[in-house]
Amino acid sequence: MKFQEVGAFAAPGVPLVLLTDIDNLKFTITVPEHQLGVFEKGKTYTIKADRLPNLDLKGKVIRVGSKGNMSNSYPVQFAIKNTKDKKLKSKMFGKVKVSETKNTTENIVISAKAIVGSELDPKVYVIKNGKAVLTSVTIGKRFSNQVEIILGITKDDTIVTSGFINLFDGVNVVVN
Repeated sequence: MKFQEVGAFAAPGVPLVLLTDIDNLKFTITVPEHQLGVFEKGKTYTIKADRLPNLDLKGKVIRVGSKGNMSNSYPVQFAIKNTKDKKLKSKMFGKVKVSETKNTTENIVISAKAIVGSELDPKVYVIKNGKAVLTSVTIGKRFSNQVEIILGITKDDTIVTSGFINLFDGVNVVVN
């Protein structure tokens, strides 16, 4: 793509042309913090271009961002090989298909909605003796809307999964 015309002045920092390798493209999405565990570097996912809905492309994760944007979403970048007839174009929009993973773990699996705090310091509210107790946990695998808990709770614990407004450590709770 050409940004300047013949005879125009070339100013520092102003692009003149954009070169694109149409055979090997990169596709970037942003995902919220709680979905970061779904994408693994080196793993292949199905990608569909919005303008080519009948075409399934394979994209390999080449980068999972380590810094979120203002809305706490993280970039995930895929490498895609274009079709032989070069149907994909630079700057096209698309979607990544994430297959539903079956839970094959022996550990405790809870709803991802139960996790409070950040990915670096995940916690859950456990109900003990009628009170909410904020408990640190260690997260293992992720299964779409569920997470595996490796440490922190037992299978007999009652976990809060909704009603977090006005919920804090030590408050009396009633289970419905």
